[in-house]
Amino acid sequence: MSPVERTEPMRVGYVLKKFPRLSETFILNEVLELQRQGVDVHVISLYPPDDGRFHAAVAELKNPVVYVPEMRLQQAFSELLRDRSLVQPMLGRLGAALDYLLDLGEAQGTPVLKRALAVALAMARLRLHHVHAHFATIAARTALTCRMLTGASYSFTCHAKDIYRDTVSPTEFARLLDEAAFAVTVCDANRDYVLERLAPGRGDKLLRLYNGVDLSRFVATPDAERLSPPEILAVGRLVPKKGFHVLLDACALLKGRGTAFRCVLVGDGEEKAALEAQVDRLQLRDVVTLTGALSQESIVPLMRTASIAALPCVEDDQGNRDALPTTLLEALACGLPCVSTPVGGVPEIIEEGVNGHLVPQNDAVSLAAAIERLLADRAACRRFGAAGRSRALERFDLTHNVATLRACFARALAAPSPAPALELAS
Repeated sequence: MSPVERTEPMRVGYVLKKFPRLSETFILNEVLELQRQGVDVHVISLYPPDDGRFHAAVAELKNPVVYVPEMRLQQAFSELLRDRSLVQPMLGRLGAALDYLLDLGEAQGTPVLKRALAVALAMARLRLHHVHAHFATIAARTALTCRMLTGASYSFTCHAKDIYRDTVSPTEFARLLDEAAFAVTVCDANRDYVLERLAPGRGDKLLRLYNGVDLSRFVATPDAERLSPPEILAVGRLVPKKGFHVLLDACALLKGRGTAFRCVLVGDGEEKAALEAQVDRLQLRDVVTLTGALSQESIVPLMRTASIAALPCVEDDQGNRDALPTTLLEALACGLPCVSTPVGGVPEIIEEGVNGHLVPQNDAVSLAAAIERLLADRAACRRFGAAGRSRALERFDLTHNVATLRACFARALAAPSPAPALELAS
């Protein structure tokens, strides 16, 4: 049966480095929405998760997650050799795959090859003819290698660290993009950067598609539910690019002026100890709470009672920065005015003076002033909140945005393939 003649549900594999992860709700939300739109999605995780806690929505996955076993390269080949119907079609494609892996070098190429062999076997067992990877790192490299070995089409989404870090290779990124049926990136700032710095002249392959928010879960909240004193909510991984150290400095300025507020900082990460020490040094224990990482189910009620969302993003010393912070999308949907910085795609979320304030990065004085203005003006907060909800409906509707992605998958499956994808012999 040709791709155009398919009558069975679309079967797509998601190749991810680790799944599930608390910090990657955008991937879980995307997969669940694809399910709701009739796509048969199978998640293939290259490594086991290490967060120790998961979002409750993981239970809504219809198919069990496939975890690639840790094995030596010889074991991966042995597993594959059990089925002659898989090996024979691969032989003619192996040269191109090995050429690509040699370009990656042994340190990257060997792990990619052994995981790609395991993924290729899973693809055949699950009858997958297209795979999609998130992040242009090991997941996308593995998906590309699977394409070379099996003939299945592939695509990927690039986000932030996989394009902005100084270590990103333009040559390798362009290769990933050239071989893909299509690629997605999550904001116009990313797309402009990629087409200028990493893959010039390839705009026809790269789609800007915003991450979406479940607008039925994140809903606008009446003022009556907001806490007093007003609460500043900050959610994100505790890593340098989130700028939480700047937020704590701003909190110290606000406390010194006698401003009534509380700040709740939700997240975990490498900066936890440093931020805890900063809270103690600035004597902020009475106004700042660090909760650790929380599930999405626990964050929703915090957004319903907070007055302001703050995320003072910065560019870190490796060039990494936020692209489209999910927490700001969720805050918009909840009618929370936001204070952030014009880094990455943040200006595509927050419009100065319309649904929040943008201040210069690494500027605690300006951040404190913007927060203080909002805390003192509930009318402005209500106006900004309504505008934010409208922007969420316009740009960040999960159902609408995932429907666009689904259409991209359908076109990839309908396109002529250089060779039929592998399937296990019946």
